[in-house]
Amino acid sequence: MTTMTTTDDATVETRAASEPTVEMPPPPTPARERGVLVVRPRVIEQLAEESARRNGDSSTSEATVRHLDDDRVELSMDVVLAYPRQGLSGILAELRGAVATDVERMLGRPVRRLDLVVDEFTSSASPKRRVG
Repeated sequence: MTTMTTTDDATVETRAASEPTVEMPPPPTPARERGVLVVRPRVIEQLAEESARRNGDSSTSEATVRHLDDDRVELSMDVVLAYPRQGLSGILAELRGAVATDVERMLGRPVRRLDLVVDEFTSSASPKRRVG
């Protein structure tokens, strides 16, 4: 419990002994003092490709970094999708959102643009076995 007491000169805050004090962590060291971190475009492409495989019906994908700086990332990605059972625009919007979120989280830079190109559809049914 915190109690505020006012005197003629100042307001004094008194804390009960049972209240924990919270210490703030020190401020982070500025980037220019920590050193340089270089992430090659191929690493970002691999992050995007793996995200597409995990988050969508994409069996294969190939990403390309179109622009990369401290403020943003722009990507294009060719994907092979399972034949859609619902509207394609909704599937692509979900895939775009998931990939952008994953890349932003892992890289710390916003994905400002992600162009998706559907190269082909695959059948989600397993191939039938031929006899004879």
